[in-house]
Amino acid sequence: MGQENLRSWKDLVSRYVLYFAEPLGALQVGEISAFDVEQVLTELRKPGKSRRRQRLKAATINRAAMALRTIFRLAKQHGLIDHNPLDGWQQLRENPPPPMALTVEEVQRLLTRLRTESERFRLLIELLLETALRIGEALNARLSDVDVQRRLLNLRESKGGGNEIVPLTARALQIIERLRELSHNDRLFPAAHGDGPMSAPRKVLKRVFADAGIDPSACFHTLRKSTASLAASSGIDVISISRLLRHRSIRTTERHYLATYHDHLHQAVNVVSDLIRAAEPERPIRRALPCPSVPCIEIPRELRLVAA
Repeated sequence: MGQENLRSWKDLVSRYVLYFAEPLGALQVGEISAFDVEQVLTELRKPGKSRRRQRLKAATINRAAMALRTIFRLAKQHGLIDHNPLDGWQQLRENPPPPMALTVEEVQRLLTRLRTESERFRLLIELLLETALRIGEALNARLSDVDVQRRLLNLRESKGGGNEIVPLTARALQIIERLRELSHNDRLFPAAHGDGPMSAPRKVLKRVFADAGIDPSACFHTLRKSTASLAASSGIDVISISRLLRHRSIRTTERHYLATYHDHLHQAVNVVSDLIRAAEPERPIRRALPCPSVPCIEIPRELRLVAA
């Protein structure tokens, strides 16, 4: 089992133990009904009795329910149950935070910092930025699946299931050729021993991000979102970006992947301001009215004396 699959299984089991083991653990898997599951999910929406547990977010409950649905699906495949109690369950509406992506300046700082890291790690980060690959997809990619002539990478193991095609830039091809020279098997990023891929170097990434002054919450997936956001800021349409990311829905791309940079927001409002001012009719310039000229009348000398 690959490192990424093993990590996924650990996440699945940990979610079950944390949220469902206590309320459902006394029941046999075939005894658990949709009503039982709905009762547990309803309780998860309430604040916990302990002060340490606050109300769970909708995203947390959704991930827990999807983990339980996976367990039921496997039980059904092995003939332990006839029906998945979570079939037809509607996810809770989530309000995700705005997507976080690296700016051009942050990418430049990152690439500068990578010069002091190992070559394989540097090539991994550059390839992720060039292709918007998920970290698991990059680690499981094979050299034999690279079509140099057509500049394509065929993914055997993707999140969407089945084979998927990834376009490769000229720089991505250079990276892959260098990885071919470094590799001792068919993997782009082989493990030190055996035929499997290397594990994701998350600790190294965190250290590099910290040294480059990048938000500590950034992770490998941030690189994928950065590629998408930088493409959008350069004028690439959302449909093309969604297809590059291999999303089934454009809404996923718009909602979770496209960060909006503040300078682009200023640029947007400035464009609107210029349009409004250009459409505004010119105001007539008000000029001060000239004072009427008063003729100079010369007063005779004799009248001046009288006036005095």
